[in-house]
Order: sequence, then C-alpha cells, then structure tokens
Amino acid sequence: EGCLYRLKNRIEVTYDSSRPEHQ
Repeated sequence: EGCLYRLKNRIEVTYDSSRPEHQ
C-alpha cells in the first residue's frame, strides 16, 4: 500500500508541476 500511495503522490506532484496556475 505504501508504494501505491507514494506513486499517487508523485503523480499529483507531476500534475501540479504541469499546472502551476492551479494550486
């Protein structure tokens, strides 16, 4: 489960980085 949560967190960070306007 930890791996999945970590992967999801990384995806969110990448998505957020792609949209700096969207906080």
